Amino acid sequence: MLKLLYTDLRNILYSMGIKLCILASLVYLVGTVVVSEIILHFFDAQMYADQIVTVYPSVSIFVVTAATLLIYIREYSDGIIRNKMCSGAKRTNIFLSAVISSAFIAFMMSAINQIVSTVTALVLTEGFYNMTASEIAWSFLENIIVSVAIAVFSTSLIMIMGGKNASYVIGLGIAFVFKIISMEVADKLYPEKGLCQLTGLKLTLYTFYDRFVPYAHSDGMPRWGLGSTLAGSLGTIIIAMVIGLIVFNKKEIN
Repeated sequence: MLKLLYTDLRNILYSMGIKLCILASLVYLVGTVVVSEIILHFFDAQMYADQIVTVYPSVSIFVVTAATLLIYIREYSDGIIRNKMCSGAKRTNIFLSAVISSAFIAFMMSAINQIVSTVTALVLTEGFYNMTASEIAWSFLENIIVSVAIAVFSTSLIMIMGGKNASYVIGLGIAFVFKIISMEVADKLYPEKGLCQLTGLKLTLYTFYDRFVPYAHSDGMPRWGLGSTLAGSLGTIIIAMVIGLIVFNKKEIN
């Protein structure tokens, strides 16, 4: 298992797909800052660091999902998984190595992007306006936790689907749907004007989603405590891994 995990992690670090995802996210971050600075300059307004540190979290679900798709669909298409099985590796170990590696991907990408965004924010802006040091640290930690959960979920889905090209559509489609739902939930629970108008079962469901579903926490603005984020992310990881292991262990590998 350890040898298999070492090989997978080594391949990830040398993967062009991961390098492109990291580069794309950093270009998006810097581009957003530059464009925003230009626009605000014409209105004689200032940009604050608060706006920059939430840039990566707002797109992290797409970046993490894309990274796992690029890595693990290739595992199937290049026959790597089949070769692992032919060399004697157990299916369970192959699956566990994949999800652990995907968690590392999410951690690495989140850490790199958030460190760069924080440094960029402190250098190019007037500093933080609303966020305190503890809130910045909590936002950083929350994004890492939910990114890991989303990476494991996405990887489990790919392993279940057998690396088919449809995984690209379904994987990114799920991320897009969850993003829309998260925006809708946040809009209803935290309206810009007035108080929340939800009641009864709808309020309960919206609150549960906002509190425990990892996709709802990908905006860089923590609203719940560490316990809620950990519980929701851990629950997502366990469900994805249990279903993934059951299906993958029974699936025919071509």
